Amino acid sequence: REYGIRDLMLLDDNFILNRKKLFDTCDGMVKEKMNLTWYCMGHARFMTEERLRKIREAGCWFIEMGIESGCDRILKVLKKNTTKDEIAAAVRTARSVGLKVKGNFIFGLPTETKESLDETIDFAAGIGLSYFQQNFLTIWPGCELATDPERYGRAITDWGAMAHQRITFVPHGLTEEDLLAASRKAFRRFYLRPGVILAILASLRSPRALVTTGVAALTFLKTIGRRR
Repeated sequence: REYGIRDLMLLDDNFILNRKKLFDTCDGMVKEKMNLTWYCMGHARFMTEERLRKIREAGCWFIEMGIESGCDRILKVLKKNTTKDEIAAAVRTARSVGLKVKGNFIFGLPTETKESLDETIDFAAGIGLSYFQQNFLTIWPGCELATDPERYGRAITDWGAMAHQRITFVPHGLTEEDLLAASRKAFRRFYLRPGVILAILASLRSPRALVTTGVAALTFLKTIGRRR
């Protein structure tokens, strides 16, 4: 009330994982009549209709998914414990209860190829996502891949150079330009579709929305024009 906050992000990698915590939290928000809108993150395997309806009832308007890849072979390499079909079904379920869905993807994953990149781009554009985000693989010290990154490609392991928007790992058989080209293609393919553009325009219902969408548009133009 003091700061006028009306929309929140619940910063939990998988907010919907624990059913009891999820229902207790949502029921509490409804009981307290908080009247907030919010969004959260969740894994496809836990995006059941029951749980998604519960978060929608409590004010959630979109859910963010770490999809990573649209290639089943790479999903197995990542040990995601999910498949393309399960991910697509989760997106459909979320949309059926009135939620928007953002899909996060990583380009340059171990065993990545030009073909798997194209498969991921097609998948992202074809499963009904409302928003698309893509970053490049960053091999943070301490993760499993950091023990032997050269097995899968060329890596930069300098802490100071690491950032998800910067290419610091290039899989064998690909180049930095291959990854950048795929990134540019993915953003163009997803956001320059008439349906997506119309949905964005329909959401411009306040001066604040107009400003934030303008900033996002500038970022988009920089992204599809980047050369490094």
